[in-house]
Amino acid sequence: MSLPFLEQRILICIGTGGVGKTTLSASLALRAAQEGKKVLIYTMDPSKRLASCLGLENWIGHEIKIKEFSNGGELWAAMIEPKKVFDRFVRAHAKTEEDVQKMLNNRLYRELSTSLSGSQEFTSLYALNQAYKTEKFDLIILDTPPAQHTLDFLQAPESVFNLFRGPIVEWFSKLTQKRSGIMSLLNKGTDMVIGILEKLTGAKFLDELQVFFLTVSSWRESIQQMVIETHEIMSGEQTQFLLITNLDDSRIFEAQEVIGDFKRNGIPIHHLVFNRVMADHPIKKKPTEQEAPVTLFYEKWKDGEQKQIAKLLDLEERAFRGVEFWRVDQVAHSENEMEILETLGGLFRKIQERKEYTT
Repeated sequence: MSLPFLEQRILICIGTGGVGKTTLSASLALRAAQEGKKVLIYTMDPSKRLASCLGLENWIGHEIKIKEFSNGGELWAAMIEPKKVFDRFVRAHAKTEEDVQKMLNNRLYRELSTSLSGSQEFTSLYALNQAYKTEKFDLIILDTPPAQHTLDFLQAPESVFNLFRGPIVEWFSKLTQKRSGIMSLLNKGTDMVIGILEKLTGAKFLDELQVFFLTVSSWRESIQQMVIETHEIMSGEQTQFLLITNLDDSRIFEAQEVIGDFKRNGIPIHHLVFNRVMADHPIKKKPTEQEAPVTLFYEKWKDGEQKQIAKLLDLEERAFRGVEFWRVDQVAHSENEMEILETLGGLFRKIQERKEYTT
């Protein structure tokens, strides 16, 4: 039976670093492909964890087919590199090839396209937007960047848009007009600033600044449209969010805050996954002397987890209203990463009965 969130067009996996988000995202992509879907998983994972899971090398910037199945299912993957995605954005919105080359060779652009705050999130959502429009895939899974604050991911496109419409853009646009002869009169203060900048950076770099700001000012409408489209995609019925965490108290508090932040922005989180829960094992009624310490440790650990889950279920009607709870058991390490993904994909289990977890 397919998991409900694998029936969507888009599944966005969010969560802070260290909770197994990338591995779980990959396991869900594999499971959906095994069920006969054509699946694309996008990742921004800087540690190349997903590449390791899927046994890939040198795969940045383009989609690669990982595996196909006899039922028609296909697993595709791509790692998003902000600079390459920004380059595609430039090519899509520049008027001429000359304009493209001017921007791609611009020193300020090359720097900002890799270090601009929000560039990872912006390019992730732009790549998602473009893949969705192609209608090439039944399901697109986005493994989001490991941002310190998950809400930054949601707000990144608008933040970039606001940057590109700020007063500095207006000022440099006017500066460009003056130097090209279109604007004949500017105040003396502006002339003085131009002179200082030319002395400090050289006329060539100032020309590059002008090209950059004149170009980004022409992107406003495109970026604004992308912001609107992305919000519609993320809040639409075809998209669901999966928040991945664990049973640690601080992580649960963090999950409550994330869910509240998203709701206040008009986007619900539909599923909360508790990863790396200790698996259920049969316990001997009379363990041997050597087994007793391990058995006692296991029983105490399981008891703590069960109480934690019971507490969460009691909070369901308040902090977690409308969110479905899932658990995924911890799996043993294996040299075969694909085997781990297959195992994890089969371990999703819905938490729905309080009596199961009360002690």
